[in-house]
Amino acid sequence: MGKQQWRVVLAVMFAAVMLWSCGTTSSSTSSTTTSEDSSSSDDSDTDLTDVETGSDEDSDWDNDDVIYITLNSTSISVDDTTQVTLSDASTVATITNAGTYSISGTLDDGQIIVDSDDEDEVRLILNGADISCTDNAPLFIASAAETFIVLEEGTTNVLTDGATYVYADADEDEPDSPLFSKDDLTIYGDGSLTVNGNYTEGIRSKDGLVIQGGTITVNAEDHGIKGKDYLTITGGTITVNAGGDGLKSNNDEDSALGYVYISGGTISLAADGDGIQAETRVIISGGDITINSADDGINATTGISISGGDLTIASGDDGIHSDTDLDITGGTILVTESVEGIEGADIILEDANITVYASDDGINGSTDDGSSAYLDINNGRIAVYASGDGIDVNGSITMTDGTVLVHGPTNSGNGALDYDNSFVFSGGSLLAAGVGMEQHPSGSGGARTVVFSSSSTKAAGTLVHLETSGGEELFTFAPAKAFRYLVFSSDELGAGAYKVYVGGSASGTATDGLYEEGSYSSGSASTKSFSVTSTATQVSF
Repeated sequence: MGKQQWRVVLAVMFAAVMLWSCGTTSSSTSSTTTSEDSSSSDDSDTDLTDVETGSDEDSDWDNDDVIYITLNSTSISVDDTTQVTLSDASTVATITNAGTYSISGTLDDGQIIVDSDDEDEVRLILNGADISCTDNAPLFIASAAETFIVLEEGTTNVLTDGATYVYADADEDEPDSPLFSKDDLTIYGDGSLTVNGNYTEGIRSKDGLVIQGGTITVNAEDHGIKGKDYLTITGGTITVNAGGDGLKSNNDEDSALGYVYISGGTISLAADGDGIQAETRVIISGGDITINSADDGINATTGISISGGDLTIASGDDGIHSDTDLDITGGTILVTESVEGIEGADIILEDANITVYASDDGINGSTDDGSSAYLDINNGRIAVYASGDGIDVNGSITMTDGTVLVHGPTNSGNGALDYDNSFVFSGGSLLAAGVGMEQHPSGSGGARTVVFSSSSTKAAGTLVHLETSGGEELFTFAPAKAFRYLVFSSDELGAGAYKVYVGGSASGTATDGLYEEGSYSSGSASTKSFSVTSTATQVSF
């Protein structure tokens, strides 16, 4: 029997079990292929940037080859029944061959199913399609080498499922979302797609999922958008309201898979779980991302790499959490609300603009097994507002460049800086204000530190101004919280005579409490002269 004959037989068998329900499906053939970029599961040194980004190879097609599927409220019609079979009183259309299919109209209760050979590529053009299915997936990709969904420019498309699903076999539990694919799926175009997942999830692929464009809105009882092997987003405007995680990848069998990669697009996530969750890695190199999550904003097991983009995160737990490596080497990150702002075992911060608000530690370096963690700050600008420790590392800290501003805790049980081993400071500028548990760089980096301390608590917003004996300003800083000490480390702090002023006023605009322009007026400020002769100088003010 030839391949075409087998396809017809399989289509008939598949359609037969559909007759008693719009979406009651039997198991069907599916591809087990994974990303071409994937390596074997024993590759423990997988490059964080080795990801599937998709391509534009499917962007063109011949209109003369398009097969049209028309949705007529209570039935479906097609112009080529050799490529598409109809069943269940013409409410279920099953695509059995490779090709390009245009879908338009409204279907009140039915399904579009792709069940082609696992070497076939299928293109679905959603051209104003509104599909509902009360007890199964309105759009189910059961088998194909890869499926491309094109959102036709200027069109609105909707997929909606019911709150319960009916399966042909009691042991089945798939499909379980309005847009469900057993194989690789790519979504692009300039139209819009709304997915209402009333049963569990919104968009789900059991292989890889790539989103390259479109205006996509997902409302889901559980996870919003999930690609098992990987979830890649390179463009589009995406809004997710999820009862579970917003974006998710969950392959836990291959260390090269199970990742979320974002390089572009405008993404807004509201999630009762994590905003973004990956079984292995989260990689972000671009995009405008807003997260409001009940659990972690971003969570990954084997690493997080952020090298670009604009991120705003409000989290009920950690803003950004990695069980292992956490590299932030670019972009703008604002954590407006969190328990712990940024947490990882080995943290590198470089060339990024980071602001963190936390009810506990602002930046936390810790490991699950109790081994030593580290924090390496190479450049960028970092501002921390913490009720717990400002920067807490169960290990060592190094800083070579950049600006770090810590508005630390107002209780004596925590410190603006808290580290176990060493803090090697060799360059940049550090200002850290707190009330108790004062720590400062250990001096082994060569740059100097001054610790200003007071027997009385200074009010939030009180200016501290440091200048040389010749009047050259080093900083004017207004801690956002009450403080009793202020740590200042800088590679511009040389041996010599200085004056510190507490109080007074400053012109210009402060960014995170630091005045970088304008002038300082001492007024009735208290003043003290002192000399710096060693790597760490204590000054009472």
